[in-house]
Amino acid sequence: MKLSAQRLAILVGTLALCVLVIRWCRSRILPAPEAIQIALDDAVAGAENNDVSRIMQHISADFRLDLGGEVLDRRGLKQRLFILLRRGVSVEIVTQDVQEFDNAATVTLVVAMWSGGLGGAASGDATAREIELDFRVEGSDWKVVEARQRAANIDDVF
Repeated sequence: MKLSAQRLAILVGTLALCVLVIRWCRSRILPAPEAIQIALDDAVAGAENNDVSRIMQHISADFRLDLGGEVLDRRGLKQRLFILLRRGVSVEIVTQDVQEFDNAATVTLVVAMWSGGLGGAASGDATAREIELDFRVEGSDWKVVEARQRAANIDDVF
């Protein structure tokens, strides 16, 4: 089938427009460090206000959390967060490191957790965890798709 010059010009113009739209959409996505910091700050604010939904908006539908033998999906994470926040557990990010990849990033956090206010932290009712979060771009947002955690040395935190 032979394309007329007019049809060929329309086809090339349409393809060029598609490329421009894709580039524009990709430019609307914040760079990983900025977007991830916004997501982490928002999740911390959600935790401070016992707002599990605010935290979960940053979690992918495909989320998996490896607890070392037990794996939680998004629903399991939501249930755990609900219980922790209702128990009055406080969480603070102590250190944070971001490694960027193409449309993905890994964030390593050391977090301190305690219950009973500052008195709980002082009385030894505290723990520290090292958490790795794998983020990827979903649509125009950065979402956590996988997480791993292990104990961190509490003496390095407090």
